Amino acid sequence: MRKFISSLFKVAFALVFLGGLSYYILDKLQEKENLMDIEEYSPKSTLVVKETPLTRSKYPFVDVHNHQFDMPLKNLSKLVAEMDSLNMAFMINLSGFRGMYLRQSLENIRKNAPNRFGLFLNIDFEAIDEADFKKTQLALIDSAAAAGVMG
Repeated sequence: MRKFISSLFKVAFALVFLGGLSYYILDKLQEKENLMDIEEYSPKSTLVVKETPLTRSKYPFVDVHNHQFDMPLKNLSKLVAEMDSLNMAFMINLSGFRGMYLRQSLENIRKNAPNRFGLFLNIDFEAIDEADFKKTQLALIDSAAAAGVMG
């Protein structure tokens, strides 16, 4: 039994040693080739200017790319308060999805902040191989546009 444990220890040590050696060699090769991971890339700025952190836009602006995944249930008054603190006049939510989710999102916007949000429809690409894909998606787009989506 003692001989078995001794052999097992030797094998484990050899594996750890070879793994460490492999890691060291790869690290040196990457260093030689001047390769680094994106996580390691953190260049030092050479720009020397007075720093002026801004927390609010001087002029009202439109956020044209946003994803509010919980729009059907979201308390929009809190989001509008956050938008006001930034001087954001309008937000376009690109995650409107379709069906009941879309209807509830539009209803929440209409009831709580109709002039502050725009909603986009997401067509159903999972059905792209179906023969009537074009017809069903065009009908989906027409009904969503009639319901109030903007894109």
